Amino acid sequence: MTNVTRGGAAVLIAGAALFGLLSCGTGSPQNGGGQPAASTSPEATPPSKTSPSITAVTPSANQLPVALSPATGETIPWKLVKVDEEKNRIYLSAGQVGCAVPSVVHLQEKPSEIVIAVSGAPSSASGPCTAQKVSLVGYVQLSGPVAGRRIVGNAA
Repeated sequence: MTNVTRGGAAVLIAGAALFGLLSCGTGSPQNGGGQPAASTSPEATPPSKTSPSITAVTPSANQLPVALSPATGETIPWKLVKVDEEKNRIYLSAGQVGCAVPSVVHLQEKPSEIVIAVSGAPSSASGPCTAQKVSLVGYVQLSGPVAGRRIVGNAA
């Protein structure tokens, strides 16, 4: 049997405590480690189709204001986030460009393609542009399935 002095015991206890702190939150879900539980919400499922830069799940989003007419004037670039073929929705995002704040999605459904354009209004009716960055994130509801139609428009 080995004799352990008080100083040696203190070093062993401190080392064990330090090891426990360093490994906190790295355990697997099976052993109750620090990993968060996966959500089973239908809006938190991995996207079926995404743009190459999107790797995260799509958060729940709001339906965007839609105009069924073509956009007139300048449009704001948008990014495709997700195509939900079960709910016939296209998720997209657009950010403020200069003084133009994204506000309306123009949607035209044709037999072979879906045309999307985002238009905006000046951030301030009077005076200079605001320094606040405004984004538009959400989905547009299609009248029918995507069914292989191309999604086109002023995508970023």
